[in-house]
Amino acid sequence: MRKAVEGNVNVPVSESRLNGTVEIVARPNQSATAATLLAVYAALSVSVFAVSLFSFIWGNVLAPLFALLDVLLVGFCLRLVWRRSADFDRIALGADEVAIECRRGSSARSVVYQTGWARVWSEPDERKVACVYVGSHGRRTEVGSFLIEAERARLESLIKIRLGQARAVPGHDSIENVARGHTA
Repeated sequence: MRKAVEGNVNVPVSESRLNGTVEIVARPNQSATAATLLAVYAALSVSVFAVSLFSFIWGNVLAPLFALLDVLLVGFCLRLVWRRSADFDRIALGADEVAIECRRGSSARSVVYQTGWARVWSEPDERKVACVYVGSHGRRTEVGSFLIEAERARLESLIKIRLGQARAVPGHDSIENVARGHTA
């Protein structure tokens, strides 16, 4: 298992080829660097403390306390945002297997499906948001849960195309999923 995902971090869905295996990586938006987040945090802190100082001068003795609580809360939220930006889903499609690695925070899990039996579909969850699943034999794994709807649809389409290509390897028969009406 690799520690980090290489490539351009501002591209939510990317793909690469390694030794006959197609690797699709989905990541959340990482448009803000650590320096940018620190600059935003510093600017917000300065403005909050300036307003707090002005309010304190005019007699609001609790203003600095609330300003400190505000700055700590905003700092905590920005830290959570930064930590979640390292999440990713890696889908490696080969002639024999589909390997999925999902990282959320400090936890990571891996799942492997046989290419001939794997299928890709989307279905709405309880919030009526279309979730993308890869599964086989009664098991399923959600991928790209942190992506917006258009990016999830692109991810589903890309996985279906690459899965169909992986099945078309010479010596492997294509298995059509008649129940769902598509091959991937």
